[in-house]
Amino acid sequence: MDKATLRQFLECPVCFRLPRGVNVVVCSQGHSLCSRCFDRLHKKVCPQGRCAFSDPPMRNRTAEAMMEEAKFDVPCKNADDGCGFEGPRSKVERHEAACAMGKVACIEGGSCSARLGEKTIPMCVCGCT
Repeated sequence: MDKATLRQFLECPVCFRLPRGVNVVVCSQGHSLCSRCFDRLHKKVCPQGRCAFSDPPMRNRTAEAMMEEAKFDVPCKNADDGCGFEGPRSKVERHEAACAMGKVACIEGGSCSARLGEKTIPMCVCGCT
């Protein structure tokens, strides 16, 4: 199997990204998704098979090991906020330290604890913007 096909099998079926690090969960029917998408599920029901996840959810260690061994490029942690940078883990970590889409503290300061991306600064819930 070539690397592009393997990548398609390992991508999260919800966000279509490769999970970062060791964070692949699996439902009772064997469907995998990244823990980031799992954490965002309102009802802990598999989006592919409408089946249950164990509590706590089981990890797909085979998928995690395959991703680690294949050394795929990974997206910036700020991809949901508009960053399109993707590369080897070491380069992504350096990029993230200076990423323009990174989370920053609310401009209100002391009374507001919100951490906002560049796109969401105008929508702070404290009403300061």
